Amino acid sequence: MSNDVPAGGAPPTPPPPPDSFGAVPPPPGMMPPQGPPPGAMPPQGPPPGAMPPQGPPPGMMPPPGYGAPMGYGQGQNTSGMGKMGVAPPQVSGLCWSGFFLGWIWGVFNGVLISLLGLIPFVGWVMPWVLLFKGREWAWQGKRWNSIEHFNEVQRKWTIAALIALAVYLVLIILWVVLIIAAGGETTYQYETTYPVIAPLLSLF
Repeated sequence: MSNDVPAGGAPPTPPPPPDSFGAVPPPPGMMPPQGPPPGAMPPQGPPPGAMPPQGPPPGMMPPPGYGAPMGYGQGQNTSGMGKMGVAPPQVSGLCWSGFFLGWIWGVFNGVLISLLGLIPFVGWVMPWVLLFKGREWAWQGKRWNSIEHFNEVQRKWTIAALIALAVYLVLIILWVVLIIAAGGETTYQYETTYPVIAPLLSLF
């Protein structure tokens, strides 16, 4: 019978058993290889230190308005955000209430720049600025529940502006009629009627 023990001394160390992946561990004192064992699936996900991908998980539908600019996506309300909120196209248009009512409309709609209309000479320019920019500034300067809410409020302000314009024109017509009816007493009629009408005209 042969003797397997070498002449030098201790018997040889048996090889280590394979691990769960079927790979044989390296001998003692040797660094193990990096990475998954041969035939194993690599781990899923981004590499260590990498940023995870942005957006909804794979297979999930993105929410309405995802990736759209501020103010144009569905379900986004950018009112009251100042210049950071882009006014949606549904609120654009001419602002007749700002043109006729000026600072009165501006104070109640978050457009405080309309107070510049009280400054001499600037007051001649400000109505035209509000006519073209008023609705956009009103959307950015005040919080509104929705686009429909904004348009409904502005519609009421436009009706109020038209009523005020009609009253203004009626007062001017009455004033002219009274002066014409006075005939030769034009100066007297002017001095007696203007103090009554002037405070009303100053509101506009």
